Amino acid sequence: MAGYSGFRMSNNAVDAYDNGEKPLSKWSKGEILQEIRIYAKENNINIDMEKLNKVSLPVLRESFLYKTAYHHTSKFYNSTDFYAIDFDTVNEMVDLESVQKLLELTEEEKMLKKQEKKEDSPEMWECAYLVWGGTRAHPKATEQTAIGEVRGNWFYLPEGGKKSIKANGFRFIRQIKEEPAVQAQPIKEQTKQPVNKVTKRVKPRGPKL
Repeated sequence: MAGYSGFRMSNNAVDAYDNGEKPLSKWSKGEILQEIRIYAKENNINIDMEKLNKVSLPVLRESFLYKTAYHHTSKFYNSTDFYAIDFDTVNEMVDLESVQKLLELTEEEKMLKKQEKKEDSPEMWECAYLVWGGTRAHPKATEQTAIGEVRGNWFYLPEGGKKSIKANGFRFIRQIKEEPAVQAQPIKEQTKQPVNKVTKRVKPRGPKL
């Protein structure tokens, strides 16, 4: 049905929601698992839901959703893709190997996220790299050292520019770690001790004989 439902979305988008279709971002992990659980119960399909519950949301979306159509949403008439549960994939979950593959994909996803997080965390290093000079016939490489940030596969120089850590001649020398802040200790006031004055005794002179 053509037309728009207020300023939220088109009438076709409203009908899609009623048919169990919605944008990808609207599909939560709990909703996907609930749809699978209901379908499996209604069709007497034995699925290990305990293991399936360990599968991550991105893997669930990739495996159990398929794009049905696009509809206009918001007052700006944005085109939004709608998705629904792929029940053919649900039928395949009776095979334990299929569930195991989803768990393996989840582990791969976790490892990838850890790697990306590690690459996004800069570290300070003192490194050596080659600077080429001379002539084309007689090139000459000079090794230089600098302290800069290492992010991913790049070493960022303090004066600007970057060097690939995979380049020939590049090497790590030492990692620069932040020194723990040393808390200043209060200076103790020293009180001067009174100096005992020593009076020199003068031996009285006797009469000359």
